[in-house]
Amino acid sequence: KKPLELMKELHVGSLVGEPDSPKVRKGRNGHAAKSKLAAANLSAEMEAPDLQRSTIDTEAFSELKLDQKTIEHIRAAWSAFCSAASSSATAGEAIYEGVFESMPALQSFFVTPRAVQAMRFASSLDDVVSLLDNPAQLKTIVELVAFQHLHLEVTVEKAASFRDAIVEVLQAELGDRFSSWAREGWLMMLSYVGGAIVYVKANYADRLQVLERSWRQVNVKDQEGTRSSTEMDQDKWGLTKPKKQAD
Repeated sequence: KKPLELMKELHVGSLVGEPDSPKVRKGRNGHAAKSKLAAANLSAEMEAPDLQRSTIDTEAFSELKLDQKTIEHIRAAWSAFCSAASSSATAGEAIYEGVFESMPALQSFFVTPRAVQAMRFASSLDDVVSLLDNPAQLKTIVELVAFQHLHLEVTVEKAASFRDAIVEVLQAELGDRFSSWAREGWLMMLSYVGGAIVYVKANYADRLQVLERSWRQVNVKDQEGTRSSTEMDQDKWGLTKPKKQAD
């Protein structure tokens, strides 16, 4: 037979051939393998953390609820990082260096001494990690952190860069011990903090400034009233008492 006719027969046989032909059995095995692979991928997607939650949400500030497995991986990574650093101060120093090496422009925003700022980094992260299984308290702590950063111009881009820098420090220090679960968990956790900072500044900064101005005006009026009362020193009849002459 001519090569072209032979190729046509082989092609038709591979699609229509007898049920017991080797080609059909091979095709069935291929379909079975694909089905198993699809099932495995679906299972992995169901077990893996929600990667979309690692985006920084500035439209709302609600509670962060992570599954227990993700929390365990986050805590295991943090514990390993602190153990490798030998102390929380050293851990904070490593984070400080990693963040500002990748984002040197941010250093101008932090006026406190380096050692103090490094300790604050470590302490804040430790607080957040320890409260991951208590969403209500976690929200309160993160909100406090956000209010402490109202004076800074924090944008989504800066928050994302800050988040990624911290994750890269953990990755560099822990290597293979920094699992994909831990990485995605840290991204979600730090995205939550960054989003809260941006959200609070956008929604509460103006209100707080109004309250601050009102409070200052009240204080000024109170001080003026106190001075007036002291100077007049009126008695119960509304008469000004004469000032006592010094002996």
